[in-house]
Amino acid sequence: MNADNEEMEITLPILESVEAQSDLTQRSLSKRLNLALGLTNSYLKRCIKKGLIKIEQVPANRYLYYLTPQGFAEKSRLTAKYIKNSFEFYRRASDDCYQVFTHCQELGMRAAVICGVSDLAEIAILQAQRAGVSIEGVYDERHRLPTFYDLPAWSELEAMPKEPVCVITSVERTLRLKQQLEAITSPDKIFAPALLKL
Repeated sequence: MNADNEEMEITLPILESVEAQSDLTQRSLSKRLNLALGLTNSYLKRCIKKGLIKIEQVPANRYLYYLTPQGFAEKSRLTAKYIKNSFEFYRRASDDCYQVFTHCQELGMRAAVICGVSDLAEIAILQAQRAGVSIEGVYDERHRLPTFYDLPAWSELEAMPKEPVCVITSVERTLRLKQQLEAITSPDKIFAPALLKL
């Protein structure tokens, strides 16, 4: 994630939270956003310094936070940017997944296993249907439910079909997953969308 996206991913939820509830504490905001308290404090100070948030002290050492008109405008701008980035990701991921599955079809591989539960996995399932490749199931060692989008889900490699065609959709641990899959299938049966840069 580049610095600009990281800024957006943290600043936007802070602005949304302050708009929704002005009597937040830094600790409650930190928990709500699942951020370290120091990082929350740093971003809150940055928003105050930029004039996006106004702070007012009330009795009993408490503070109220308010969005300024500039803060409302920035929240709107960041929301639009987030949506645009999401659509761009979806478009690129869709194209990349479709190319993977059409390549599988060209090679005579008409069934595959999705490897990695993620937003990318959901996109891959849709694009597999479009390309005419059936999905046998989904593998993810962290997924504990028996299904994913009505497909069988496995958390152990041994439970997968023998010598499967695998399409990696994990966005976090792609290289490690590829190495795991090479223990159960040949490398020429392991694919990944180009955006994963594997």
